[in-house]
Amino acid sequence: MVESQRIHVVGVATVFAWEVVETCRRLGLTPVCVDNYGGAHDRLLDELRDAYTQLGQAHQDAAALQMDVAELCSSKRRLRQDNARLTRKAAKAQDRLAQIESSHSWRLTAPLRRLRSGR
Repeated sequence: MVESQRIHVVGVATVFAWEVVETCRRLGLTPVCVDNYGGAHDRLLDELRDAYTQLGQAHQDAAALQMDVAELCSSKRRLRQDNARLTRKAAKAQDRLAQIESSHSWRLTAPLRRLRSGR
């Protein structure tokens, strides 16, 4: 987050100056002086260039974050599908095991299995 700072904007009579003012406001900068003497304010022009650089970086960061969010959403969707598939597979395996354990042959061979395991 950018701290609120004061910045002077040059060239009030141009459309460009108002774009700069809006850009400064979006960056949290406060324009306090607007004049038409651009050549006399090199420091102010440097501040404006810095503000545009910050805005450009903010746009790049936002684009990168949007890509990260899209990738995370895709991963989340894939993991949910995998989880649903594995849950269904586990439920089928539990049902099959329950069928085996409740079958006549399983119950009839229970004493033999106990003898073999030594219980």
